[in-house]
Amino acid sequence: MEVTAFNVSKHLSDLVGRQVNAKLVSKAEFAPEVRTATYKVEPNEGTAVVQIDFHLLAALGGAMIGYSNTEIDKQAATGKLDENLVDAAGEVMNVLSAVIVSEGRAIYKSLHSKVKECGARVQEILAGGFYPLQLQLSLPGGKPGYLL
Repeated sequence: MEVTAFNVSKHLSDLVGRQVNAKLVSKAEFAPEVRTATYKVEPNEGTAVVQIDFHLLAALGGAMIGYSNTEIDKQAATGKLDENLVDAAGEVMNVLSAVIVSEGRAIYKSLHSKVKECGARVQEILAGGFYPLQLQLSLPGGKPGYLL
C-alpha cells in the first residue's frame, strides 16, 4: 500500500470511529512526550520506525474505546495510561503497520517511551533523518499531534 496521509487518515478513522485529519508537514514538532514504535518488515527482515506524540496516541486510543477528552487528558498528563488505554494504544500502532511501508509487510513489535530503549538499529534510522511521511494528525475538538 502506498504510504500517504490519506491512507493513514482512513485507517485510523476506521479504527477509532471518528474522522482523523492528517496533514503533511515539512517538519514534525513533537511535544516533550513521544513514543517510538518498532516494526519488523517482511520479507527482508528490515526495520521500520514510527514516532508519535504521546498525547496523540492516547487520544486515538481513547477515541477507539470511548474515553472522554477529559479522561484522556488526565491520563496523558501523568505519562501513564490505564490498562485499557495501553491496549488501545497498541492497537493503534498495530493498525498503522498496514500503512507505513510501501513494499513488504510491517509487523508491529514494540512501543517505547525512550529512544535509547529501542536498540542501535532504530537509533541509526532516526539519526539518518529519512522519514517518508511527516504528519500532523488531529481528532475533532482535540489538539493536534505529530507522527513520523
